[in-house]
Amino acid sequence: MGKKRKRRGWYCRICGRYRSNESFTGKGRKKHICKDCAKLSGAEQASNAAVNKIINLPFSLSKDQIKWLRKKAHDSRPDVREAAEMELEMRFGTNNEPEIPDYDDDFLFDDDFF
Repeated sequence: MGKKRKRRGWYCRICGRYRSNESFTGKGRKKHICKDCAKLSGAEQASNAAVNKIINLPFSLSKDQIKWLRKKAHDSRPDVREAAEMELEMRFGTNNEPEIPDYDDDFLFDDDFF
């Protein structure tokens, strides 16, 4: 096994990318917000940060994370709501699963089939 590759630069918590040092201002580096994301409005920053957090959730969720995700599924922002609903559906499925069709017993034990 080789060494773990170290990432260069800083992580932007809004867009979720690792950016170079030049892509951050002095205050932005402390807040983990790159220059491109700093130009966005506060509402857009919050929306992008929430979607980024939803996408990067760990495989196994704690009770608090599940509660947070279900809360975001009813968010007023459509992109956050859509991402949360999609994540909930992928992880837990839908409650309206299709029923398994009933087959005749004759079909299961048909002599011509074997």
